[in-house]
Amino acid sequence: FMSDLYFDYFEKAVVTDEDKAKTAQYQANSERKKLMDSSLNFESYLNSLEMKLYRVDPQKNVDRFIQLVNKTNQFNLTTRRITEKEASDILSDDNCEVFLYRVVDRFGDNGIVAAAIIEYGQKAIISEFTMSCRVMGRKIEDAIVEDFEIAAKERGYNELIGLYKPTEKNMPVKDLYSSLGYNITKNCEEGATEYSIDLKSLAPRKIYVEKKESEE
Repeated sequence: FMSDLYFDYFEKAVVTDEDKAKTAQYQANSERKKLMDSSLNFESYLNSLEMKLYRVDPQKNVDRFIQLVNKTNQFNLTTRRITEKEASDILSDDNCEVFLYRVVDRFGDNGIVAAAIIEYGQKAIISEFTMSCRVMGRKIEDAIVEDFEIAAKERGYNELIGLYKPTEKNMPVKDLYSSLGYNITKNCEEGATEYSIDLKSLAPRKIYVEKKESEE
């Protein structure tokens, strides 16, 4: 707990735009809570949020990419940690694709809140997928995973692999892949699980966000 407290509030080697905007984001979350309480059901609430999903350039947001991967714990499928050098290598590797997203809704800009890495080799593998806890519970991940699937199909893959490695804190995403129709294909070392989905017969997903071209 003390370690988390230090890294969340005191250790600020790099201060990102998301760090500076936290007060406004907390206020907007209060408004979202009021909307949820007044909505007829959860689906109505999600639609009323009017969420927009922007994919942003990781080359222009390297600090935030590193921060999301290294600091996020609850919504982090593999809890992979990377250095600045490793991030640079990943971003320059033609066999890797980095996904970085900003989410905006009717109450404001949530900032850059999701990051993922897909490795393209003999198989297409989601080797890391992480999202800020402040946007958890809005089914944004469904739209993002759909982007992964589209990207893999465009590269000629018929299958996409997702990995989940359990930790003390990431139990909230334990069933993410199975909830999205992925099947367990392998139990790996250290309790990790490999999931896969057939991209050839995959139907479009029901999503609650509007995908937009990057504003950058």
